Amino acid sequence: MSEQVPPGAGPGELGEFDPARGGTTSGGPVLRPGTPVRHVGPPPGAEPPGGPVGAAGPVATRSEYETEPSEHDPREERRAERRVALLFVISALATFGFCVAYVFMKIHTADYGAAQNYVLGATLALALFTLGAGQVLWAKALTPKEHAVQDRHDGGSSAAEREELDQVFFRGADQLGIARFPLARRSLLFAAGVFPLAAVVLLRDLGPAPEKQLRHTAWQPGKRLVDVETKEPIQVGDMRVGSILTVMPEGYQDLPEEDWALAPTILIRTRPTELRAPTNMNWTVDGYVAYSKVCTHAGCPTSLYEQQTQNLLCPCHQSTFKVTEGCRVIFGPAARALPQLPIAVDNQGYFVAQSDYREPVGPSFWERG
Repeated sequence: MSEQVPPGAGPGELGEFDPARGGTTSGGPVLRPGTPVRHVGPPPGAEPPGGPVGAAGPVATRSEYETEPSEHDPREERRAERRVALLFVISALATFGFCVAYVFMKIHTADYGAAQNYVLGATLALALFTLGAGQVLWAKALTPKEHAVQDRHDGGSSAAEREELDQVFFRGADQLGIARFPLARRSLLFAAGVFPLAAVVLLRDLGPAPEKQLRHTAWQPGKRLVDVETKEPIQVGDMRVGSILTVMPEGYQDLPEEDWALAPTILIRTRPTELRAPTNMNWTVDGYVAYSKVCTHAGCPTSLYEQQTQNLLCPCHQSTFKVTEGCRVIFGPAARALPQLPIAVDNQGYFVAQSDYREPVGPSFWERG
């Protein structure tokens, strides 16, 4: 027989467990709370907010862009403007200090060079830090703050809303304070205008432009080809077929090294029938052909000659040139063929240069036309 639960009975009257309605055979013992349960929400039977379930009710939306500007103290703004201007001025002075240290601190000893590095690093870091700190302080202290709320809606914006957005954009630009804070504006322009001087000063390390210096060597018309080992001029017949010699212009020992550094040349003897285009045949003599020894990749001496394959190799990066075909590149990183030196024979049977090289010798450079 099921037990009835009297209204208002608490846990002390019925115990910790009470049987469920319908008896223990229908639901078994259940735990009932000792205090009444408070219902949260609309009363039972009431229609849900927004109409019946599944129906979309009206939603209140804002049709305009609502803003709530924050309050500001004019005196505090002036103090912040002075702090911003001070940071920008410090940045400009640090940039000037960097330029002065770079130009006038000469490196005489290792310690003095280290001191210059410390000064350059400190001034450049100070210029960057204060320039950035001034901009951050401007954004935090001088830019007006406001809370803006606008509900999202479907569909495209109307012409009035787009016009209002344009006004909001330009109003925001005015609120940045470019016109309202002349001291901060002028100091920012001063610091930003001075800072690029640091990069301009660093261009001093590039040195003067090469102009025409890299386009000429010590070779001149009529200069005899001399063996670098014997210092003797070379005649036709002094070399066997397949042999190679490193030659220089006669009298090069009396010139400064920078004048003949690009002059080393390789004289190779081949069979006349082996030479073919793009070799300039007017610059050869009975199978003798001369090429620059300076590799066109990195300037290493190309002194390894394979007689069987007639290939000339650079030992640094393995650039390989075909001697019988104008020393064109057949392998490796070199970008162009070795320049050919025009040679001839004088009335005494000695090899001479017809002229200087007709193209720049050695690695390609940025000003090469």
